[in-house]
Amino acid sequence: MPSKPRNEQRRAKRISASVPVSAKRMGDGALELTGQTRDVSISMRGVFMYLSNRVAEGSELELVFPMPRGVSPAEDTWVRCKARVLRVEKEENGTRFGVAAVIETYENLADTVAHPA
Repeated sequence: MPSKPRNEQRRAKRISASVPVSAKRMGDGALELTGQTRDVSISMRGVFMYLSNRVAEGSELELVFPMPRGVSPAEDTWVRCKARVLRVEKEENGTRFGVAAVIETYENLADTVAHPA
């Protein structure tokens, strides 16, 4: 008999996407991390990524990454997100950590850059 899948809590479809992500742990002594996304929800409510260091569940992160195709119609769109870590998984080889996070706010970085006239 197949095992039951974990209780699915996602509200939106996910897009498989491996793009570079820069993460900063907010709060005391902002720790900068690098990594790669595994998937992003179409509605920009969640992300799963692999980071170079462990972060605590419940911690707040600032993420910067290019929007994967399928999430944004525009190419080369970068976003900055505030996200809260929901779950952390250690990879078997121990060199990276899987992090599931809910995105609380985000902004397109192109919107924050002044373009010369």
